[in-house]
Amino acid sequence: MAWHSSGETNQELIDNLLENDLISTELIASAFRSVDRIHFVPPGCEEFAYSDRPLRVGNVHISAPHIYCTVVDNLELETNSCQSFLNIGIGTGYLSCVVSHILGPRSQSFGVEIHSDVVEHCAKAIEKWKFSVGAVTVEPTIIHGNGLEILNEGESYYGYDRIYVGAAITSIDLQKIQQLLAPGGILIAPVEGRLTKLKRLDEFTEQVIASVHFAPLLTYPKTTVVIPALKWRPEHHYLYPKSFQAATRALLLCSGASFVQPPKKASERLNFSSVLPKEIWVHVLSFTTKKWFEPESCDLERIKSRLEQEKTKRMKLELENNHLQRENGMLAQENNLYLSLIRKLRRALDQRLEIQIEEEDPSTRTAFDLLNETDHVLHMFHNASHSHEMDVDNSYLDVGEQYGMDVESLDSDDGSESDWEPNVTVRAQHRTVSITNEDI
Repeated sequence: MAWHSSGETNQELIDNLLENDLISTELIASAFRSVDRIHFVPPGCEEFAYSDRPLRVGNVHISAPHIYCTVVDNLELETNSCQSFLNIGIGTGYLSCVVSHILGPRSQSFGVEIHSDVVEHCAKAIEKWKFSVGAVTVEPTIIHGNGLEILNEGESYYGYDRIYVGAAITSIDLQKIQQLLAPGGILIAPVEGRLTKLKRLDEFTEQVIASVHFAPLLTYPKTTVVIPALKWRPEHHYLYPKSFQAATRALLLCSGASFVQPPKKASERLNFSSVLPKEIWVHVLSFTTKKWFEPESCDLERIKSRLEQEKTKRMKLELENNHLQRENGMLAQENNLYLSLIRKLRRALDQRLEIQIEEEDPSTRTAFDLLNETDHVLHMFHNASHSHEMDVDNSYLDVGEQYGMDVESLDSDDGSESDWEPNVTVRAQHRTVSITNEDI
């Protein structure tokens, strides 16, 4: 009920989206309430800011609110986490601000945009939003460039936890962009008319969310993009996961301790954290990533991951099986159509031949040969039809309108299989008949 979700204010818009079950949780609703859409709509569209529909002026485009609700719900964002978010085709920046509100101050948000005027509009919109709310958890970093030309350097080398593509891409583009996902990450993109959700587990799993229509993501100009990586420094310590913070704290405390540890035996490992000075550890830690001290996934997590992959594969196989069954049914219907046409032609030819025989026209040899060939083709189609083991309603296609024939008469007794066998014994007593194409 997306078309019933429009409102007069931002609050009314979100209330209607909730009422129509387009927003799944109050957390997501709170994020959309905090980001007023009127700050992000294209210039001159403020009157329609709270209508649940897409708006576009020139290169500046913003999707319908219910589309963003679906995207945010399927991104499976973790509140107050250290997740990184990449928005390819950031547009007005509306979605990136909603995501930043949910992820919290320890997250990272990046946006890539190919149009310079859209980059300018996005920056102004974010500034207006910041001024309206007074405080912003994380301000998205906007980068001017081509989203299909993001180099595997900097932050992209380690991958992003969540990725959204705001314009239509091809399956080939998807294979390229999915390499930017970090293990366990989620990517959502409109791929060839389908809003697709991709998860990177042991393998990539794919799920179609809905059918959508997006403007295509531009491939030119091929402006390369390098997103700088976040380097650890004491002032950035709060941005890192708890496992990283705990390990770093232990290292620095040990290196600064005045207590001298007793000498180790030759067979024991030496604790270098108490030997190296603090300055060395600060330099070493600057080369690490957020997930440097993350524990390895346990067997249970691997089993869950594998189970989810198998479920996805099963769904794909079921869809393919249903598709093949539909194709098989269509082929059977087509086969029965041709069989019906041959029956009609066979009956018309039989009637014409009997008329010629009654008139004792001089030649029937050609007609008998033609009848035998027709019987052969008829039995061939009949056998092929029975191999499908299904009945087809002749009303599926209006044969009468296409060929000028009465298909309903095919079901009468004179069209039974017993009539397919020509009475060669009776006709052999007459002379052959010459029949032209016009007579048939």
